[in-house]
Amino acid sequence: MSKILLQRLAFLCATSLVVSILAFLVPYMTGGDPVRTILQSRVGDLAVDQDSVAALRIKLGLDRPLYEQYGIWLADAVHGDLGVSFANKMPVANEVARALGVSATLAAVSLAFALLVAFPLGTLSAMRPGGRFDTLATFVTQTFVAVPEYWMAPMAILLCSLHLGLLPSAGWRGWSCVIIAPHDPATQSLLKRLKPPSTTYWLGTDELGRDLLSRILTGGQFAVAISAVTLFLCVTIGMTVGMISARAGGWLDELLMRIVDLLLSLPDVIIAMFMVAIFGSGYTTLIISLTVIGWAPFARLARSLSLVINTRDYIAAAEVLGCRPSFILVRHVLPNVFRPVAAITFLRFGHKLITVGGLSYLGLGVQPPHADWALMMASAQNYFDRMPLLVIAPGLAIFLTALSVTWIGQGLERHKK
Repeated sequence: MSKILLQRLAFLCATSLVVSILAFLVPYMTGGDPVRTILQSRVGDLAVDQDSVAALRIKLGLDRPLYEQYGIWLADAVHGDLGVSFANKMPVANEVARALGVSATLAAVSLAFALLVAFPLGTLSAMRPGGRFDTLATFVTQTFVAVPEYWMAPMAILLCSLHLGLLPSAGWRGWSCVIIAPHDPATQSLLKRLKPPSTTYWLGTDELGRDLLSRILTGGQFAVAISAVTLFLCVTIGMTVGMISARAGGWLDELLMRIVDLLLSLPDVIIAMFMVAIFGSGYTTLIISLTVIGWAPFARLARSLSLVINTRDYIAAAEVLGCRPSFILVRHVLPNVFRPVAAITFLRFGHKLITVGGLSYLGLGVQPPHADWALMMASAQNYFDRMPLLVIAPGLAIFLTALSVTWIGQGLERHKK
């Protein structure tokens, strides 16, 4: 296994090196001059001064040999410095990271929609091969295979954006572009503040004239993301600590479990408020503060499960064969611990979501101008008598989201039994 990983890693490094060389040589292989391109984009004139070209070439280090330029560029790239974009004067690394996040989001959403359509369609078609549904499904799939993507895209924009108004035609405003919201959740209009539900604004508007339905649809993205990331860290840390503690035993087990007992006795909300008050509000601070205590229940559960698994015959057989402790943990203990812990993780998601919402309600979580369910409830307190939906709708959104994920965990737990 280790040999295969090393081979894959070596192949990845070699491929990355070849790609980096090609990317570095692209401006020269196309026959152009990077320095002249930069100057022409700044002055807007094809004729540039030769002295300016020479000065900028020296400043950028492009007067050196190509191999030396590549060595400097590669050393900076390894340290995360990709230079500054001459187009917008921003660090290239930040621009790449931002674009990568958008591309990954679009790819994940597209894949999710494709799977939601493909799996039921393929399953129903396979149940009656050659039937009417199978013939229709085959015709539809072959039709879409024959349609060019560069034609389908503008047609989809024309239908969904210009005619139906479901999605923006261009640009990126975060998850609000992915979630079908009837209006921009950040657009304010004081002339339309506190409007009752209507055909234009299905749930009415808030105190700043923003569409309440659009803010409900996009308001959970930060709280859900923070809860999911926190739970992932808690499960990872907790399972690791619990399995190592059960496997090691002795003084290390005693020390780790006393730390777990101490953390379990502390209220996670109070600790989160304490850390946010010291280090300031922010997503990173919020995630760390909720993770500091949140891993303890998972460590206790993983240790209990691991103690039972360590008594199995296949564990004793692996020890007799001389398997390393790390191999036993990864190959035998982890697969048997993961499923029960995963079921509990879904059950704990609702608790994390409510905790994040409580911090946002107190002003220590998600900050304006981002839409957040708990923050919407806090800002609508003064208008509850005039517009009760401002408080009722976000509260129901938190309740239904937490309940839905909890039911998923309950279903997994029953399936496990």
